[in-house]
Amino acid sequence: VIKDSMRNRADLADMSRMWGHLSEGYGKLCSIYLKLLITKMEFHIKNPRFPGNLQMSNRQLDEAGENDVNNFFQLTVEMFDYLECELNLFLGVFNSLDMSRSVSVTAAGQCRLAPLIQVILDCSHLYDYTVKLLFKLHS
Repeated sequence: VIKDSMRNRADLADMSRMWGHLSEGYGKLCSIYLKLLITKMEFHIKNPRFPGNLQMSNRQLDEAGENDVNNFFQLTVEMFDYLECELNLFLGVFNSLDMSRSVSVTAAGQCRLAPLIQVILDCSHLYDYTVKLLFKLHS
């Protein structure tokens, strides 16, 4: 799926720029989410050993870095970039919630919060792996 989706990378980037011009409503969130999709696709193209749900064992993580410190360093940098995009979406969603219009119990609030479930799952794996990789780099 990722290889087929990469053909649409330019279209996603164009939509992200288009939606980014809107400062209110869903425009900014759509722009951030599209940037996250592009980052996620690029990460998985560069690191095909990582499954889409990012669940890996310690042995698989070692194999992904091929037990080379340079590969571990590059993988850590890529994970930090990916994590930054995930956290930008999280921050964008919470900044967009306005207590007078869209709170978490309204339909608009639920629509804004729905992508955060996947963000939380991805961030937990990315954080765990970066800590493990940093320990490997330190040793």
